[in-house]
Amino acid sequence: MDGDVAALLLPSPRPRPRPRAPAARHGFPTTSFGLGEWLYNQCTGYNTLHPGQQRLLAGIGITRETARAVRPRRKHTATHFQRALGCARAFADTHGTLVNATSDTLQDGLKLGQWLSNQRSKDRTHRLRHGTPSPRALAPSAINPWWNPPWTLEWQRSWHQAHGHVQDGHVLDATAGFPGSGSALATWLTTQCAQYDTLQPDQQELLTRIGITADRARGAAARPAEREADFAVGLGYTRSYHAVCGTLAAEIGTVHDGFHDSAIVSARAFGRAIGAVDDKPLLVLLNSCHSAAQSARLVDIVPFAIGMSDSINDVDAITYAARFYAAVADGQSVLAAHVLSQTAIEMNGLLDHDLPTLACAENVDPGATKLVTPPPPDEEPVTASQDNPRLRAVETPRAASTS
Repeated sequence: MDGDVAALLLPSPRPRPRPRAPAARHGFPTTSFGLGEWLYNQCTGYNTLHPGQQRLLAGIGITRETARAVRPRRKHTATHFQRALGCARAFADTHGTLVNATSDTLQDGLKLGQWLSNQRSKDRTHRLRHGTPSPRALAPSAINPWWNPPWTLEWQRSWHQAHGHVQDGHVLDATAGFPGSGSALATWLTTQCAQYDTLQPDQQELLTRIGITADRARGAAARPAEREADFAVGLGYTRSYHAVCGTLAAEIGTVHDGFHDSAIVSARAFGRAIGAVDDKPLLVLLNSCHSAAQSARLVDIVPFAIGMSDSINDVDAITYAARFYAAVADGQSVLAAHVLSQTAIEMNGLLDHDLPTLACAENVDPGATKLVTPPPPDEEPVTASQDNPRLRAVETPRAASTS
């Protein structure tokens, strides 16, 4: 009896409060950034979690319904942009340029290279649509005028290396083959001299800053020692190929033990080849690395040209090309197909989405131009074999090299 009375006198346990679900639909704004990202990833991958993991999430208020309603955390755009600019200034103060920031570059905790890549992509899209730089591109330009050059980033990086070489007190002697500048830099400088007349005026002006004028470029000489070394290496592979195959009648592009001698086709020669035909293509897609500069020169011959502004991974290049052609065939404009294809690379988790670059002639609007008009549902699709001029395009293979 006493035990029963004691039991009646004890306070009844309070019901355990139901766990309060974090604000998933607002991107978990009250959590730290890292925790918020983790919670967001659990919600987006909820259906792949183990039942035990799902029960643990339910214990903190994240149910299946909560996971379905999740939204990514919203950053304060203006604040984030100003912070990124501060990181860009710090990087430029240290390195003298922004073009050397790669996708792996971290500056004060920010993925600066990736941020710059995104800004370049947005600026190029804005230029294509409006013909002027995007308003936000002016801020990085104030830090480094050539952070988003109309030529390749690789070209700008090489120029910056040469500029630093000059600032260190070295003289770039073109007539002697640039002695003391290192093999890679000397090769790049020799190439610029050989192609001087095909460079853009701003590129020529930058070369003038490091002492390479038009007259000096025309008087440049190749480095004999480099040529002899290259010849010796090639001769060794030639002997090996002859011992294996019994002949030296190898086709251009033949690879033997990793050595090959690709055919180098200049943009001028490629442009003449396209311009020589009666039925010219409307679009050229240069699917090889460092081909954006060449594509920019082709728009004097064809309305649209696409090239890669840097070295691009094979998977990225294939993803872009496949999505681009599919979008064109679906009746999308050239600009829409280009942006959709860049987005396809990014959505696949790849890093080279900003490398494909669209150039167009002054008198055409890529946002209003459609190369294909899809047929009505009751008609068969129009194919290239039916000689439809709207489907004419040229694509260079990945193995091709342009200069």
